[in-house]
Amino acid sequence: MKKLFFALVFLAVFVFGLTFAARNPQVVGIEYYFGIDVELPLTLLLLGSLVCGVVIGFVASLASGYRRRRRRQRAERAATGAAPGTSVVPRSS
Repeated sequence: MKKLFFALVFLAVFVFGLTFAARNPQVVGIEYYFGIDVELPLTLLLLGSLVCGVVIGFVASLASGYRRRRRRQRAERAATGAAPGTSVVPRSS
């Protein structure tokens, strides 16, 4: 049931994106720094913005997860009295 729900949501978003692209074929001019001018279709500009946002969010979540993992490892070392740089999890043979 969950897969069906996500498939329907994906289909709805996909159809919405296609109709948006079909109804907005305008070319939009972007002026960057140092005199760089680019003209792109509105749909590509919005898609590029979405991709940039997803990448930035993914990198931010990686950094947050890394910090959380390091904090947890330090707390486990302090609780077990292990020396820094050693593994806290016992290895099974």
